[in-house]
Amino acid sequence: MPTATRFPSALVILITVALGMAFLLIIITIFVMRLYNKPKLSSAPNWMHSFVRKSRNLKLKLKCTARRRNLVQQDQDIENVEHGQPKDEIDNVEKSSPIKLYRNKEIAEFFDYFLFVVYTVLYILAISSILILAKIVYDYQTSRK
Repeated sequence: MPTATRFPSALVILITVALGMAFLLIIITIFVMRLYNKPKLSSAPNWMHSFVRKSRNLKLKLKCTARRRNLVQQDQDIENVEHGQPKDEIDNVEKSSPIKLYRNKEIAEFFDYFLFVVYTVLYILAISSILILAKIVYDYQTSRK
């Protein structure tokens, strides 16, 4: 780097961010591999189980799996809700069922996919924001001359 420059070049910043993101990727890989290779007798922390459970429930809610119901059943549901009675028996069954504990490999596979998506989005955002910022700075410097 020349000593006369006030700011580092965009290429230096880009390479530094890419290096930092590669370091983050190594940390994520170590985390997932440790979880995947844990002995079967040890269990993952409860926060991981609840995170996986909530994410899968959200995924199911977002999916288009609406079942067709006849009009009589819909009317009965509306009347039950208006009179303060429980909506469905299914809701009561789901609430009383025991919480499912996932195997370590299932949790590791979930976190592998989830963190891959998060990492990819972060990487694209970081690199594109650096390039946009470099273009803005370049345009500013050339307009001042």
